[in-house]
Amino acid sequence: EGPSATLAEYNQATSKGHEILSQAYQNSPIPLRLVPVKPRKYPNRPSKTPVHERPYACPIEGCDRRFSRSDELTRHIRIHTGQKPFQCRICMRSFSRSDHLTTHIRTHTGEKPFSCDICGRKFARSDEKKRHAKVHLKHRLKKEHPC
Repeated sequence: EGPSATLAEYNQATSKGHEILSQAYQNSPIPLRLVPVKPRKYPNRPSKTPVHERPYACPIEGCDRRFSRSDELTRHIRIHTGQKPFQCRICMRSFSRSDHLTTHIRTHTGEKPFSCDICGRKFARSDEKKRHAKVHLKHRLKKEHPC
């Protein structure tokens, strides 16, 4: 099965990346500088989405990242520009992603919407709950397979 995007669609998506970057510069109250980005942890790991289904290419020279949606590219470009448009109204800390702000706000409110199905312990983030669940798994495995 060949690429689903035509050359015109590809060029449109690539120019969208340049447009997003240009908007980031125009909308910034301070001059933006590109921020040095650390290398990817697993640079050779293939993406789950085939390249022809990721038409939005990062316009930054030397960055080979591609995305299937323009909003993903917009979020990615913030890594290069250092933009953090989402600000906590309580402590004024800024974030590049709205979901990171949402999680941060829970440090002020004490909200813990994720609870363990086994013991009921509550967590502010879903990844904390997931990590905690391993405690129960290890405990269960010890009971089932004593050495």
